[in-house]
Amino acid sequence: MNTIIQGLLQETASKGLSSKISSQFGISESQADSVLSMLMPEVLSGVKENAKKDEYSAQQLQNTLKKHHADGGIFSQLDTLVSNPDVAKGSKILGHIFEGNSDKQAEIEKKVAEKSGIDSGIVSQIFTIAAPLVMGKLGQSIAGASGGGSMLTSLLDQNNDGSVIDDVFRLAKKFFFKK
Repeated sequence: MNTIIQGLLQETASKGLSSKISSQFGISESQADSVLSMLMPEVLSGVKENAKKDEYSAQQLQNTLKKHHADGGIFSQLDTLVSNPDVAKGSKILGHIFEGNSDKQAEIEKKVAEKSGIDSGIVSQIFTIAAPLVMGKLGQSIAGASGGGSMLTSLLDQNNDGSVIDDVFRLAKKFFFKK
């Protein structure tokens, strides 16, 4: 599992997120843990795909994280996030991440619902909670990194070789030599 997601799951566990979700939605804490551990990587994966498209997309992501998510304030608002989730905000984040492809989002929700045994409507609501948390963690990573480079590098490094140069050339080649 990605270190960003591991850190996020540890941070939210220490603040009782699964317990809060369990109480709010009438599911067990282990079910809440399971759903979060399946949804958060999907959010991060969508963010990575967007960042890898082109330099503009990567820069837009970095700007959004710096502007809206760098302070990590979401983590001091877990009670409100769960008891009165801003579904519109979570849905907007998911819409950007999945580029308005509601089929992709529904497919993920269905898969998670089947694996966890939880109603897809509840999974959908938890998805809108998970999305701002992942963005908050990414924002903290950018704020903590010198210029945000290490977080952006980890998102763009498709083959995990520690260098984005080959990945950027691959992106440029796709962009300039479209068939």
